Amino acid sequence: MQRTDAELIRRSREADGDAFAELVRRYEKRVFGIVYRMLNDHTEATDITQETFIKAYTHLDQFDDERPLMPWLATIALNLARNLLTSAWAKRQALDDNLSCSPSEFTRLEVLDEVQSVLSHLTPEQREVIVLRHISDLTYEEIAGVTGEKISTVKSRLFEARQRIKLLRTHEEAKL
Repeated sequence: MQRTDAELIRRSREADGDAFAELVRRYEKRVFGIVYRMLNDHTEATDITQETFIKAYTHLDQFDDERPLMPWLATIALNLARNLLTSAWAKRQALDDNLSCSPSEFTRLEVLDEVQSVLSHLTPEQREVIVLRHISDLTYEEIAGVTGEKISTVKSRLFEARQRIKLLRTHEEAKL
């Protein structure tokens, strides 16, 4: 019989490491998927995923048992990914300013799969809502809770992102 998240959380709070390990196994792929789609870097996504669960464990006493666990984990993961993206952008800017080189000289060439390629053409805000809605299957309400935005803003960003994806597909088809 599979134990509920609430039971596993309660046992984790009582220092049952096996209970928390089960929560990690249950959610690590979904958390990794969110982070990887945001960062497009396997190593960084692995690190942020681990950091997400460490932070969740150390703040488990702050989790509201009445709420589902995945949106809370997604919030932690997105905040950590945003922080990394912000610091990486600042470092690139500092390098560019100090060395007077173009940003393209500092970027790695990577082979992108189709989804990652499309996501890279979206704004960070659009990318977040697309990943949370279509990859992590969160509801509009859950996405609003994760991002701190109103549901209408979430819906608007999803609409804009979907329109941009359609435009990108049309553009790619025209090239063929």
